[in-house]
Amino acid sequence: MVACMAVGVPVRAADVPILGTKLLIKDTGRASKLVFRSKDQSIELPDPAEGPDRVGAVLTVLNPTTGTSGTLALGAAGWRVRRNGTLYKYNDGLVKVLLRNGRQLKIRVRNTVIGIKDPSQGTLAVLFEVGTLRYCALFDASSVRRDRPCKFVAKRAAAPLACPSAVASPSGAFLPGRGSHLLIPAGSPGPDALVRSGPLERPSFGAPVLPR
Repeated sequence: MVACMAVGVPVRAADVPILGTKLLIKDTGRASKLVFRSKDQSIELPDPAEGPDRVGAVLTVLNPTTGTSGTLALGAAGWRVRRNGTLYKYNDGLVKVLLRNGRQLKIRVRNTVIGIKDPSQGTLAVLFEVGTLRYCALFDASSVRRDRPCKFVAKRAAAPLACPSAVASPSGAFLPGRGSHLLIPAGSPGPDALVRSGPLERPSFGAPVLPR
């Protein structure tokens, strides 16, 4: 008789397509930034046990045409809960995030996250994963206002039918500092495989990794 054993399988995050109110990515050579905002009533929060203050969050900016992507992980230690659990905030001086139930998702990063020095980007997607939910917005030709080297501006994008997936290696958007921003290698099985610049490590997702 052959015994059957249960094998743990990573749970895929449920897609939550949302409106793309605004996306600005800019690199002046002296300073760079990314600003994303979505005002959408369909923005629902994950179960409190899987809130960003428990499991952290992952931000990915993806060009679905070229496969180029940049990814940042925001450790659980940097998150705060407000308004009886209906509002989450993250702020470490480099990244600010506001996630409010039924209202909006707002992200500001002092970095482009993805390289934008090509002649044009065409289409860009923003994916924000928290626990078992993955919010996504897609900015294509219908919403792009400016698309040139070092600057991308798009507004009022409709919610996509489905969330695109990052299939290529991140473009190297590692942010030094408190250690809460980590590159996620392509093909990693999940948060446990997060690594920082330098020797490979396997920190817990919620614990910041301080640079040496």
